[in-house]
Amino acid sequence: NDLMPNERTYSIIIKGCKLAKADRYWEEMRRQNIEPDEYVLQAISSVYVDTIKQPDLIIAKLKSLEESLMKGNNRSAAEYPGLWKNYLRAYCGIQQPQIAIQYLEKIKKSNRVSRTDYNNIISSFCRLGDVKNMEYFALEFGRSFAIGSYTYSSLLNGYAMVGDVKKAIETFEKMEEAGTILPSGSSERDRSYYDRAYTLIAKAAIVAGDFKCAEEWMDKGSRDNDNMYGTIINTCITANHYEKAEEVFEKMRSCIPGLRARHYAIFISGLGKRGDACKAERWMEKSIDELKHLPSSELEINFGLILKYCSPDRLEFWLDRVRSVNLTPNLIMYSTVMERNKDFSRVWEIFKQIKQDHRRFVRNKIDVYTWLLKAIVTLSNDSRDLFTSCLKEMERLGMNPRGHTATRELIKEHRRLLELKESNKEETGEAGDKLEN
Repeated sequence: NDLMPNERTYSIIIKGCKLAKADRYWEEMRRQNIEPDEYVLQAISSVYVDTIKQPDLIIAKLKSLEESLMKGNNRSAAEYPGLWKNYLRAYCGIQQPQIAIQYLEKIKKSNRVSRTDYNNIISSFCRLGDVKNMEYFALEFGRSFAIGSYTYSSLLNGYAMVGDVKKAIETFEKMEEAGTILPSGSSERDRSYYDRAYTLIAKAAIVAGDFKCAEEWMDKGSRDNDNMYGTIINTCITANHYEKAEEVFEKMRSCIPGLRARHYAIFISGLGKRGDACKAERWMEKSIDELKHLPSSELEINFGLILKYCSPDRLEFWLDRVRSVNLTPNLIMYSTVMERNKDFSRVWEIFKQIKQDHRRFVRNKIDVYTWLLKAIVTLSNDSRDLFTSCLKEMERLGMNPRGHTATRELIKEHRRLLELKESNKEETGEAGDKLEN
């Protein structure tokens, strides 16, 4: 009561908030003319990067934040390293490291560059298989910091992506020489790093087509490490070595007693991403048949994946198949069917089914209504009244649609489409008048 909150107070509060509340506290702070310091900017931009799912929305929010800061503000860019760090994270996250590098240069001007900034850039180039840039920034990183196990793992993964077994092994030897990992078996942490290294070298060998070398490095790792088997199976599927993937699965079956649904999910996901829906469906059926002794809830993730990757005409079949094993489709399954369905009347039926199956849960589940709004915008011919009534129902149930990022963007998009429709009508009317004259 006696003290007004300052910028440090707001940075602590915002850091622990979800998106809507973080935005609210940010606006409150600006109304009170409290100048945000770098800690507040780090907090609010971190909330955006960590909680918003759509990459384009993250960038839009960060740009909006930057514009509000720069308006009537003479402070230099070097005074906002927290914001630039999260720009860098965002662009690395959407695989655009070349843009992220621009923000790295801004961070350097403020003398606040960290190991994490370099690791984000290196990891992003690694995921793109851009070995040249990955090595360049690893060298630059090494001039200022001691290279740690995380960076070495990123380099290993980069070499694995392009099938460079020789450089992968050299990097592993450097890890040992630098003492970033101790001899195998020294601790649980070091064993996991060794298993990770062995897995990535085996992955490089598979990409290069050297299966004998891959088996040698796999045998060095822990025989019950299902992460290793998962990575190798995925690599085999991606490299179009399906028979080899099946061999690795059988080896995993012999080494890990009692396989679970997640082990079958590796095939469903990997084959689905490659567009081989028929084989993915066969593995789904295989998981249902071979895991009958487990509770049906074990299969929820697998059903979610097959609904995501099956052909659109098979959506209803798999939704019925969920119910055939005494499971109620969860919200993820329903959302997948809603998003992939091109028939608005069917989307509307699914929405009503969700309200029936998840009555108590839906009252506060804004995402379900957002899926419906998206369908109204993209599929419905007469969207104005339906969209408005849906927003009113959300407000009646205590939701704040304009405080939810995805919903707010849909409201803007719906308004834009209505304006476009009106302008098209006016142009058509004018053209008709001219023709009549």
